[in-house]
Amino acid sequence: MRIRLSMFASFVVVLAVVVLSTQAASGQTIHVHETNGLDDVEHLVAMSGVTTNDTCVQDPHTICLANNRFRLNSTFTLNSQIGSAGAVRLTGDTGYFWFFGSSNVEAVVKVLDGCAVNNRFWVFAGGLTDQQTTLNITDTLTGVSKQYTNPVGTKFAPIQDTDAFATCSAQPPCEFAIDPTSFSTGAGAANRTVSVTTQTNCNWTATSNASWITVTGGASGTGNGVVNLAIAPNPSQSPRTGTVTIAGRTFGVSQSGTAPPNPFDGSWHGLTSQGNPISFTIIGSAISTLSFGYHGTGNCTVDGDTTINFNPPRPLNGNSFSLSGSGVLAYNLNGTFTSSNTANGSVSFTFSNPFPPCTASGSASWNANK
Repeated sequence: MRIRLSMFASFVVVLAVVVLSTQAASGQTIHVHETNGLDDVEHLVAMSGVTTNDTCVQDPHTICLANNRFRLNSTFTLNSQIGSAGAVRLTGDTGYFWFFGSSNVEAVVKVLDGCAVNNRFWVFAGGLTDQQTTLNITDTLTGVSKQYTNPVGTKFAPIQDTDAFATCSAQPPCEFAIDPTSFSTGAGAANRTVSVTTQTNCNWTATSNASWITVTGGASGTGNGVVNLAIAPNPSQSPRTGTVTIAGRTFGVSQSGTAPPNPFDGSWHGLTSQGNPISFTIIGSAISTLSFGYHGTGNCTVDGDTTINFNPPRPLNGNSFSLSGSGVLAYNLNGTFTSSNTANGSVSFTFSNPFPPCTASGSASWNANK
């Protein structure tokens, strides 16, 4: 009697003859004839070409075997309706599928690493059904997949495919990471180092996509490496962005624009209320040099002048500034810009010299123009 309903039963099958094509191109179907002394059974085995790489994730309809490298699922056909078989993993290499209830095993499957024997991964399967059953197996490392189909009304014959996957020598796909992934800098010239992380046999390159970003080191490499970048000064007041492609990843660079010239930048000259000269230079909204003459009285009388070079320059505070210094001549000088070319302020100072003893002080107002 021909069995048409799925059932759970023990069986013993002796595989006598297997005729299997050892190689199948993408999209080909292999006809596998098996005899067990009782029936002549034909499996239809479809072998696909390489698809996109993926990883195996165990779920109610998926079994992950052989260190989670192979993804297995199965479908069955009942009354022209296709259903997804339930999946249960038993061990790292073995699992089973069920159709109508998790306690009713319909097909068992095993994927073994036979690379040491014939440079292949092996597939073994047995079924307890005569329903049309399709078993799909994918090597997630390479994307190569195979499909085994048992025709309807045919007792599921054992599968002992020791030539299933010739993917033993496949290498994991190269994965690249860069650190950092972006860089922000001011308008001036700058340098940046980017680290590349990947497997030891993976090649990569670094290419600038902006004329103002130059790859000065690490234009190519294998395995982990470092890329050196030089960012040119931005002559414009507008900010700009650019990218560098490093190991297939995008490294972004943001550079601010050059600050507009400060209206107070330039050379200033004037006189103090004591009739002494005063001058200072402003570059980039900061005072770089200051000179002033002074007259002081005390237990002695002093007349002189001093020049101070500020390093770093002393930044302005909006439209005003305050400067001070200590030593033989201690001073405090304040100023306010009343326009882009006029300024005024005050200065006080103390002169102290122990040899010969002399202490004198004084103060004055000042006016200057640019």
